[in-house]
Amino acid sequence: MNFPKLIATDLDGTILQFGTFISDRVFDALRAAKEQGAILVIATGRSYGSIPPTLLSGEIFEFASVANGALTKALPSGKTILKELTPAKVLIEPIRELEELEFTFTLQTEEFECFEERRALMVSKRLEQYPDRLAGFQAFLATTRPVASILQILESHPEPVVKVNASQLLGLDNVAIAADFSTRFPLEINAASSTDIEITSHLATKGRSILELAKLLGITKGEVIAFGDSGNDLSFIEGVGKLFAMGNGDPRIKEIAHEIALPVDQDGVAAVLEDFLAEV
Repeated sequence: MNFPKLIATDLDGTILQFGTFISDRVFDALRAAKEQGAILVIATGRSYGSIPPTLLSGEIFEFASVANGALTKALPSGKTILKELTPAKVLIEPIRELEELEFTFTLQTEEFECFEERRALMVSKRLEQYPDRLAGFQAFLATTRPVASILQILESHPEPVVKVNASQLLGLDNVAIAADFSTRFPLEINAASSTDIEITSHLATKGRSILELAKLLGITKGEVIAFGDSGNDLSFIEGVGKLFAMGNGDPRIKEIAHEIALPVDQDGVAAVLEDFLAEV
């Protein structure tokens, strides 16, 4: 494969360690790839507002596909260039069922992000042993709207939705739950991890967003590579010429990836890009 024209990368567990830290080696490799002419794109399940500001400056990344491809934004302007939203009414029944299973929720619209108060308490407690991550989460939380119930928001405010995240710590089988819901509701329902299920428009996936962005830029699928580690990265396989799964990744993505990179704590993304750069 020639040097890629577009490089898409997930954040958490792929280039971000512990949700906050990118090594100098990875930064240097990303910068070198950009200098070689590649267009670098963030592809994350995070909301735009929860991405570290340094990554949105335009210095390294030129675009950000957020909320699993529901919104794609140009950087550093933040202008939305692609979007796939979900009518609130379509989400009410699946969220009601997940609530009965004791999931807690966050909700993103184009204008704001809501965080259920019980979800915020749960996450804060989980992060107590990681002071830096807790401080970052609390800073982000201050930018969101605390609510008692996401279901009530959906029922009373019919604004189109970017994404809903559902989370549980009860040991439920998220893969099975997501698979079941996907057969019953016209939505993209993804078991991102053992604790989180992410819900977007059935047209909103990372793979589709990267494919559509590449088309806008005049880049073919075969000229695109992607890096990912979790369940919400599985769709990359539909939109890129070569998918690299992280060594620390979910077994599901390792099964479908073209190659396995080293784990994030061994700078796996940097190692792959260094190999590409060495062949230029």
